[in-house]
Formats: sequence, C-alpha cells, structure tokens
Amino acid sequence: MFRNNYFLVLLIALAQCTIKAEEGSGKIEKIDGISVEASRQLIDSTDLRPISDLGAKWVALMPYAFIRKEEGVVHFNSPRQWVGERVEGIQKDIETCHEQGLKVMLKPHVWVSRGGYTGDYIPETWDSLEISYSSYIITFAKLAQKNKVELFCMGTEWRRFVKERPKYWNSLIDSVRKIYSGKLTYAANWDEYKETPFWNKLDYIGVNAYFPLTEVANPTNEALEKAWMPISNNLEAISYTVGKPVLFTEYGYRSVEGTTIEPWESYTDLQESMAEQQNALSSLYASVWNKKWMAGGFLWKWHIQESKWENRNVDYTPQDKPALKVIKKWYGED
Repeated sequence: MFRNNYFLVLLIALAQCTIKAEEGSGKIEKIDGISVEASRQLIDSTDLRPISDLGAKWVALMPYAFIRKEEGVVHFNSPRQWVGERVEGIQKDIETCHEQGLKVMLKPHVWVSRGGYTGDYIPETWDSLEISYSSYIITFAKLAQKNKVELFCMGTEWRRFVKERPKYWNSLIDSVRKIYSGKLTYAANWDEYKETPFWNKLDYIGVNAYFPLTEVANPTNEALEKAWMPISNNLEAISYTVGKPVLFTEYGYRSVEGTTIEPWESYTDLQESMAEQQNALSSLYASVWNKKWMAGGFLWKWHIQESKWENRNVDYTPQDKPALKVIKKWYGED
C-alpha cells in the first residue's frame, strides 16, 4: 500500500511539470458555468442577467436529440422540438449569450426513449447509430465554428458506445477538429471517466460529477469534504497523467434530504431540504474548485421559464434558494 501511494505521488509530482498551461499563462482560466435548459422560447437578455449577477461567465446550451431504443437512429432539429433545441434557436441563443458577455459551451445531449440510459445503450447495428450521430455532431460543430463558440462537447455519457467503438470516436474527434477551431471536451459520467480512451485528443477531461458521497441524509460538511478526498485524488491523477485539466461538464444537487447519496437520481420522491443542497455545493467548492488541475464546471441547471410540471423546490436548480449565496461566493472570487 505504501509503495503504491509513493509511486502515485511521484507520478503526480512529475506530471505537474508537463501539464499544459491555459493560454500559456501558467494558470487555468476558471470556467464558472451554468447549464441553461433548452426552452420553448428563445433566451433574451433578461433571462441571462441573474446568471451574470452570480458571477458566472459561461453557459452551457444543449441542443437535444432523441433515439428510439429499437431503431438506433439519432433524430434532431425536428419541427416538433422546442425552439431551444433546434439549430435556428440555438444559433440565436448563442448570439444573445455572446451579446451579454457570456462564453458558451455547446453540449449536445441524446435522450433514449422509454427511460433508457444513454450510457447503457447498444443498438441492433452500429452503422445506423454512427451515421446519424456523426450528422448530429458535425451539424452543431459547424454551428459552433460559425458562431465562434468557445467550447464544444462531443457527447454526453455514452459509456457503452465509447467502450465498444473507440475507433469511431477517434475518427469523429478528428472530423470535428477539421471544422471547429475551439476547445473540445466530452462529458463522461462520474463512473466512466477513468475508462474513456481519448482524453489525449481533447482539451478538457469532462466529468458529469454526480459522485455518491454519503450513505445517510444530513451529513456534516466535514463528512462531505472527507468523502471528496479520494475522488479529488483520482481526478488529480488522471489530469496529470493525461496532461489535461478536469472540467465538471455537469455538477449539482437537488434540494432534498439525502441529495449526496445518489446525486444523479432526479425522479425519486424525497423531502425538501434547502440546507442539504447548500452544504453539498459548499463542500464541492471547498474540496476541488481551487485545485490546480480543476478548470471549473457547469452547474445543473437553470430554468428559463416556469413549468407547471416541475416542482423546483426539490429540483437541481438553485434559483430562489439559499444555494445561490454559495455559488455567488465562489463564482464571484475569480
């Protein structure tokens, strides 16, 4: 055990000498970001002011696509989709964000029908998925280039797809590099990032950071920060091994009791707890936000308009909640 720890420390120490410095300055520019929902209407400047007031400098925009389990074809830019999910709407939303001084990560998401999880999805044939997914990604990579989008995400939580088809993903990254000159990442789930094989071809190690931290509700901040220690060490190790900073492509907690037990669970019926959301975010920031290997992240998520189907009191959003103070404290420091 001692010998293993010794070599891990030695590896990190040596790799610190070679990790890329953002823009050659020796300091990674912190990405203080907010994930903005794809909405039924276009974003306007009044929607973005509260985000800027938090100290956020980035937003993630998500042009959604859909796939039927039995079909294996990615459908996107359909007239049936909300304007905030389609090409025309995304372009206008990018323009609005840039006009308000916000940088943009364009982050395509694919939903699998009937409750399927993207990370477990395997089609009957790979060809149909690969052809349609390439069309989806290349379409929005071209849009990103046209609109000078600062960061483009190649995909979100495709664990099995990435594992089974690494040559395809390497080729897709090369294709995107030919048409898009900005920074690239991929959003790996928290249990996937260690096995993602192409980090060396990207600019950031993207992680959807819904790490399980506790087994009980109402943990202390001390317990949460202790739980973050091995996670932080693992993230640090992969950052210095690959020579790329880590970016939390998603992070966040619902305002419910037990939010740190399984942070990815968005539909469980749990009791409201503003304090647990606030404490969970405080512990995350205190544990990793100022680390040298940490590029920042995008908080999940910000709603643009009211919905009668949502109960925001137990949702991930920090809007109108005590957690806003925590976010503003950390985002406002940079």
